[in-house]
Amino acid sequence: MNCSPRSTRDSHELIVDTNIVFSAILYPYGNPGWLLALACKRRMPVILVDYVVDELEHVFQAKGIPFRKVQDFLKTYDNIELHSTDCIMTEEFEQARACVPDRKDQPLIAYALHRLNRGFDCMLVTGDKELCMPPVRDLLKGRVKSASEILKAWQTGHG
Repeated sequence: MNCSPRSTRDSHELIVDTNIVFSAILYPYGNPGWLLALACKRRMPVILVDYVVDELEHVFQAKGIPFRKVQDFLKTYDNIELHSTDCIMTEEFEQARACVPDRKDQPLIAYALHRLNRGFDCMLVTGDKELCMPPVRDLLKGRVKSASEILKAWQTGHG
């Protein structure tokens, strides 16, 4: 895809969970694949945190799929940005920990909270039902959606 990223403090950005990227790679015509393609077309930054990239590598290796497939996929979108979770504050981790018991989900929630706390217009996109539960939605001020919810909002002009 050939789209230029626009990553400014006022740009709407999508922080994507592992399952969104995994599904987009394996099922490019499903909702996660369409979401990434449309975000690129809209020049909307898609953020992958280092933790998600590490988890993708682990998941693909466990399934016997070369991680090169993920790397090649990511190179096709020039609006995908890799961000570090090193910036997350201890308090943000503690708040994430209080919302979900799954340690694998906590860095992603903490990172989304970090971005929101700094005034970024971001949305956590996930296929994980636990991350769409009220404690997480409340912590992230309702800024948690599934790929299908975002696509539906874009179709109706509400996103």
